[in-house]
Amino acid sequence: MGQLRGIISNLVLMLVASSLLSLLAAVAGGEAALARKIAKPKPPQSPVKCEMSKFRIVVDVGHTPDSYGALSARNDPEFGFNLRLAKGITAKLKAEGFAAARLLVTDGKARPSLLKRVSTANDARADLFLSIHHDSVPDKLLGTWEFDGANS
Repeated sequence: MGQLRGIISNLVLMLVASSLLSLLAAVAGGEAALARKIAKPKPPQSPVKCEMSKFRIVVDVGHTPDSYGALSARNDPEFGFNLRLAKGITAKLKAEGFAAARLLVTDGKARPSLLKRVSTANDARADLFLSIHHDSVPDKLLGTWEFDGANS
């Protein structure tokens, strides 16, 4: 699909350049040769391929045990949800061939941990940074819930 898109783009570019050059030739005479040289389309480039084994994905848990984020309707901190989901995503990515995928868990308070997560991802030269988060619920839904036979 990407290769076809590149071919079509080049054809359109060549048609536009050709039309423009015809117009310039009629208007400017000798300047048309210069315009042809400038407007010459580049040869099609082969599409960039992703080497899955080398593609660096950092999956960030998005919060820390010290700064646990929002609370669920069962009063469970967001950090726990994020950690379970991030571990699952990282394992699935590795199983699918993204060998350089890594889980990022940091500690500390909100602002310093955010800066640490960004710095770690930059130092790892991540090609993709995925930060996991969950939304909270309104206060009226917070309370004691029964889940899997136990109150939470």
